[in-house]
This record gives sequence, structure tokens and C-alpha cells, in this order.
Amino acid sequence: MLANKQIFEKLAKPIEKGAWKWLLFAVFAVLGIIMMLGGGESKEQTQISDSTTDFERTVERIEEKIKALCERVEGAGSTSVVVTLGSPEEPIVSAGNFDENAYLSEICGIGIVCEGGSDPEVVHKLLNLVSAACNVQTNRIYIVGAQK
Repeated sequence: MLANKQIFEKLAKPIEKGAWKWLLFAVFAVLGIIMMLGGGESKEQTQISDSTTDFERTVERIEEKIKALCERVEGAGSTSVVVTLGSPEEPIVSAGNFDENAYLSEICGIGIVCEGGSDPEVVHKLLNLVSAACNVQTNRIYIVGAQK
């Protein structure tokens, strides 16, 4: 108990002018070591983040291509597209080369909203076009008319 009291009294005394520099140096050194050991993203987290970004870019690229294709159909008009991909599982092998960072994803569904989506003839054209272009069954494609 006496030792605790003595330690407290030493800590309660004002710190000398020169000692502040050493105290600040020690605090920043400890913080720097902590940041080097435990701070920042790990290599695995960075790779996961990069692959997620690549996956999102792939989805956006597919959506843009489908949108451009649909807007060229007579009567479709302005179009919005949403594509849902499954999780990437199968590695892409192109001309005998394996790319460990590229994986194929199956298109699970496509939602299309377009100005001509209320016209059955336009819907039929778009269903067949998108189904053939994306190799997706028509029951995975849903087309509706846009609000006016």
C-alpha cells in the first residue's frame, strides 16, 4: 500500500521541462509501433477489396452493354438495367492460360425498366434479345415499363 502511495505522489508531481520531450517521444514511439504491428489493411484484405471492386466493375460493364443493346431496339426507349451475378467460382482459362484473379460468374437475374416495357411486342423482342446475348433463360429476365 505504501509503494502505491509513493508511485502516485511521483506521478502527481509536475513533469520537468526537459522530461516533456522524452515523454512525448516515448508516447509517439509506442503509437508508431502499435500502428506498424496492428494497423492498416492486411494483404488479404487488400486482395479481397480489389477483387470486390473488379466484381463490381464487371457487373457495371455488363449492365451498360445490356442497356446499350436494349436502347437500340425499336420502341424500347430509355432503359435502366440491373444485373445480379452469382459469386465467382469458376476460374477463367483463355487459350490455355489460367488467370488466378479472374473468375466467371453466372448471371442470376436481369431486371430491365424501359419506356416501351408496357408494350408486349417490345417485351418479347427484349426478352429474346437479352436471353440470346447473355445466354440467360427468359425466366431470369424481367422487363417492365417505366413510369411516365
